[in-house]
Amino acid sequence: MENFERPVALRATAFIRPSKWLHRPVRAIRYDAYWRDGRLEFGVDLFKLLRGMHTTDSSTLQTNLRATCPEVGRGRWVHESGSVMTEPVPPGPMQGTEL
Repeated sequence: MENFERPVALRATAFIRPSKWLHRPVRAIRYDAYWRDGRLEFGVDLFKLLRGMHTTDSSTLQTNLRATCPEVGRGRWVHESGSVMTEPVPPGPMQGTEL
């Protein structure tokens, strides 16, 4: 199993784009990641980041990302444990449930 860093928080952004085949407007979602070192990365592959996570944790995170995302626009930050945050925390050591 790969051992790689996970982001501290994720958020979803919904937008409308034309579908590939019928060119009708469809809702699409892209994901942003906030990393421990303070980096903000746009358009990350959510499923790649969730690989290796326990199914329950992954499901909770995905559910909360979708629940906090409006029909069109930017959603709220969701902590790696699945809890909703107001803003990402500044980088630093992770201790307990301070996030």
